[in-house]
Amino acid sequence: MIPFLRKIRYKLAQDNQLLKYSRYAIGEILLVVIGILIALQINAWSEERQLAHSIKTHLTVLRQNLLEDQAQLKALRTTMTNNRMASDSAFLQMKTLIPVDPALKTYLLLLILEHEFRPNTNAFQTLTQSNEIPFLQQDLQTAILNYYALIA
Repeated sequence: MIPFLRKIRYKLAQDNQLLKYSRYAIGEILLVVIGILIALQINAWSEERQLAHSIKTHLTVLRQNLLEDQAQLKALRTTMTNNRMASDSAFLQMKTLIPVDPALKTYLLLLILEHEFRPNTNAFQTLTQSNEIPFLQQDLQTAILNYYALIA
């Protein structure tokens, strides 16, 4: 096809038909511009699809992190409930005149142990570094930012 078009262009230029050659040149330029616009649109669609896939992947990891945090918080709640019962028992034994129970040592050790919540922030850091947070829905964006501001 290109050799054919080249022959037409060459013939029009040789015959000195400027008007026909100009029409042909404008037509060729329009074809190139249309081709470039189509390529840009396809590229934009591809980038949107890749961004949507990336966001979906990051949200899946974020969900897993939140489930891990939830499990950790449940375990911490159980531990804190046990610690509260141990402190109540220790306080009652110290308050009364009854001889101290040997379990007091265990209660005091439970109270000394330090338990802390260590949230998994991998997905949030990845979302932040990839700058994908602005592409999330507004309410989801707000919820994620509020949660990680709360646990920081």
